[in-house]
Amino acid sequence: MLVAPGDQDEFNAAIARLLERPGLSERLGQAGRRLVADRLSEAGHLSLLERELQAALKEQTGLRRRGWSWLRLPVQAAAGLILLAVWAHLAPLAQVAAARARPHAWPPLAGGLLLL
Repeated sequence: MLVAPGDQDEFNAAIARLLERPGLSERLGQAGRRLVADRLSEAGHLSLLERELQAALKEQTGLRRRGWSWLRLPVQAAAGLILLAVWAHLAPLAQVAAARARPHAWPPLAGGLLLL
């Protein structure tokens, strides 16, 4: 039995109907128990998970049959290489490398490695 939120009169009328008809309240209670047992139990969750996984498997199998799944990885790799080539062409890599070079950073590390 649904009532509008905040409507006290409608809520009171719904409760009065339940009190007047004990059979209705019993049927609603049993239906609620069945709903909780079916949908919120461990078996219900596992059943729902199994249905969702089966649907995902069918969808994945359908993609394979259409022949698109094998193409996705090469297309992504090609797009990545194109973006890398464009970036390398546009970015002044030699200037960045020269500006970031720290020749003083290596000798202590190299000396430390020689001591080991």
